[in-house]
Order: sequence, then C-alpha cells, then structure tokens
Amino acid sequence: MLNFGQAIEALKHEARMARMRFSSELIRLKSIDPNTGRQKILKDISTKDLSDELRTRAGVKTLVLTPEDRTNTVTFRSGRYHSSDSFSGPAVVLINQD
Repeated sequence: MLNFGQAIEALKHEARMARMRFSSELIRLKSIDPNTGRQKILKDISTKDLSDELRTRAGVKTLVLTPEDRTNTVTFRSGRYHSSDSFSGPAVVLINQD
C-alpha cells in the first residue's frame, strides 16, 4: 500500500505521462494532411512551417535579417579558425542549441 507522499508522486507521474501522450497525439494530428487524410512526412512539410515550429522551441534562437542587413559568420572547430561567410537579408537564421 502506498503512503500519502508516494500516492501524490504516482499521481504527478501519471499526469506527466498523460500530458506527454496528449502532446504526441497533437503532433501526430497536426502532421495529417487535411486534403488526403494521410500522414505528412517531413519532406512534405514546407520549410517555412518547419522554421516556424522550430522558432517556438526551447534552445532555438532566431535572428531576423531585413533586406538592408548584412552579417558575417566565423566558424571555429576544435578552437581553430575553420571558415567564414557573409550574407545579406532577407533571411531568418535559426540557432539550435538544444
């Protein structure tokens, strides 16, 4: 038999699991094509929709460049200079640190 604290923890765990199941089902439903009723695969989802979804995620930073903006990037690997690049807008840069 569970004591009161164990019962509360069991209920919290079940609530977390229910939220995860709900989230998974919601994601599955959002990935169904309303025209065909078939599940979309990643390549069928537009880049804009993928980017919009990633923008909402924790660990993702967004940099929006207007047509007048220009930026430079420098890449380091193992502490050493690797490459650089520059580009101008319009662009949306997503930095995924998750």
